[in-house]
Amino acid sequence: MKKFLYSRSVEKAGDVLVILADTISKRNSQSSIVRQTCQDFAQHCISNQTNIEIIDLYRDYKARKFDPVLDSTFVGNKILEYQIKIKAAKTIVFFYPALWSTMPALMKGFLDVVFRPGFAFEPGAKPLTKQDGYLSGKKASVFVFEDKSWMHNKVLNNNFDQIFWQRSIFAQSGLKGSIKYFYETNKMNTEKSLELKNEMKRAVQAIRLSPAGI
Repeated sequence: MKKFLYSRSVEKAGDVLVILADTISKRNSQSSIVRQTCQDFAQHCISNQTNIEIIDLYRDYKARKFDPVLDSTFVGNKILEYQIKIKAAKTIVFFYPALWSTMPALMKGFLDVVFRPGFAFEPGAKPLTKQDGYLSGKKASVFVFEDKSWMHNKVLNNNFDQIFWQRSIFAQSGLKGSIKYFYETNKMNTEKSLELKNEMKRAVQAIRLSPAGI
């Protein structure tokens, strides 16, 4: 079994930065569909000569390098490291499984302590108002893996995560972003697996074809 890819320089630093928030199985580090799809995305980046680096939040947490609760004072060295990498990247891609139809606590904690006033947007910025945040000119893609159906997410949860990303993170930071759901991932079959691989291939191609490399 291939070792999971964490960082690989191909052309230059700053093409694609992935933020991955998913647990690691004690038996198999690639057992998660989220991790496997992230791996497919990384392989497509390399095949297309696109530099990619992956921030694995769970591994950093397990290694006691990052804890959004303990780092809530915003002075941790790891937070500064994350912010430097975000500033250098042209495209930021988020991967995570939906837990109770929203993002895992580790991803929310990451956004709380990293995408903060003074880094992502101007202090005192008004919510729900689109503005030129400090991350303007960058693109972002969010991939959410949901065990529930489209109907469950749309009707019962009102696309909670999509509203959060669009009205808070994207609107205030200036990121030009999109969010893509993959539903009923607990019922994976060959057809769905192939569609996930193709979706990752299309995502990488879109990055390569975007103006100014973004």
